[in-house]
Amino acid sequence: MATNAVVLNEPQEVAIKKTSFWSRMPLVGALNRSMNRRDFESQVSKIVNSALGHESEGLVAGRDEYKRLWNMADKLLVTYCKDWEVDRADLEAQIPAIRKMKLLANPLQSDGKPKVTVGKAIAAFIGVCFGLLALGAAAGMFNVGYQLAHHLVK
Repeated sequence: MATNAVVLNEPQEVAIKKTSFWSRMPLVGALNRSMNRRDFESQVSKIVNSALGHESEGLVAGRDEYKRLWNMADKLLVTYCKDWEVDRADLEAQIPAIRKMKLLANPLQSDGKPKVTVGKAIAAFIGVCFGLLALGAAAGMFNVGYQLAHHLVK
């Protein structure tokens, strides 16, 4: 016995999503969700293990193999998040291997920011200049002290 629920995908489009009587029962729904979660984790685990195997063999990050594996994992993530209305960020936080897969597939796009920014480079240059200035001043003061001591001893 199935009931119909109206799902609005877009303002003009109406789709009918079938839900069975049994899946709406609390115990059966929780069991179904648990089984789907285990199936999802098993599939992601196989993909992650494949990527780690490639990495242990010395395959360089960014190769097509990693990108294919990432696409497979990404499709699983999108499907699971859509089916169970789970936030993707929460799921990625719970499964840290997903980030590792993403980094292996796209090594240059890890965080989107360059490691050395222009501001950091300018600050380092100014710091080096002030350090050299302080070193020169200290050497000059040492020379003045030496000359004064030499003059007093004579």
